[in-house]
Amino acid sequence: MIINKHIMRTTNEKQVLQQIVNAGPISRSQISRNLCLNKVTVSDIYSQLLHEGLIREVGHGVSTRNGGRKPVMALLNVGYGYVISINILRSRFSMITCRLDGRSDNYESVSTRDVDLTTVLDMIDERIANTIAASDSRLLGIAFGLDGVIYENQILSAALKGFKSFDLAEIF
Repeated sequence: MIINKHIMRTTNEKQVLQQIVNAGPISRSQISRNLCLNKVTVSDIYSQLLHEGLIREVGHGVSTRNGGRKPVMALLNVGYGYVISINILRSRFSMITCRLDGRSDNYESVSTRDVDLTTVLDMIDERIANTIAASDSRLLGIAFGLDGVIYENQILSAALKGFKSFDLAEIF
């Protein structure tokens, strides 16, 4: 079986990051052992993640029984960015901003009773813009939930009038 080297690299990057998220603080050598990956591969991916700011070094671990240098330990940089989640219901929408460790920074619930769809979307857009302007880290994604049926980013049916056949991903 032939494996595309770009697919393999992407898979390795995800696995290394997952090790840091789930087992951190963790050293490069421990990641290499856990994943059965070459130390050079792990060090290269580690350096890339560190350069991007997605991980951070948090000091030194304990050296082996044989001595040697103490390993440098890494953790996920939870300040790297945030995600905005928006839940649109029949008469209100709620918006929450979460860091990479799942902690929420703010929550807001807004009534949309007697408001048309265009105004609701403008209200959401304004709040997203205000959140971005007030933050010193980067927006990594926006997630929408709504009372309805969605297939391949197309809203097939929704409790809120006017949303049918609407593409939120295209707008936001």
